[in-house]
Amino acid sequence: MAGLPAKPSRTTTKRLVYGNNIAAWGVLVTVAFLAPAAVGDVAWPLAFIIVGILGFYTGTGSFDLHSLAKVAQARGTPPYAPYDGPPPVGEGE
Repeated sequence: MAGLPAKPSRTTTKRLVYGNNIAAWGVLVTVAFLAPAAVGDVAWPLAFIIVGILGFYTGTGSFDLHSLAKVAQARGTPPYAPYDGPPPVGEGE
């Protein structure tokens, strides 16, 4: 399976998405403690930001895998190297 591309892990974007979501929730919790009357004004925009970030992340990931599959289909190979599971204990260390 030497010629197959590795399945993208997207670890950097995962970290960015999680970081942005944690920041948005942090703002909401901070507002709830410091200015409870303003929670109604802040909650809806933050909810849309959180949903938008997750939707964008999921959508771009889907496009990544679709483009990888199209390239593989044109070459006549599987879209990415199959996952054989973790290495046995003692290997890969």
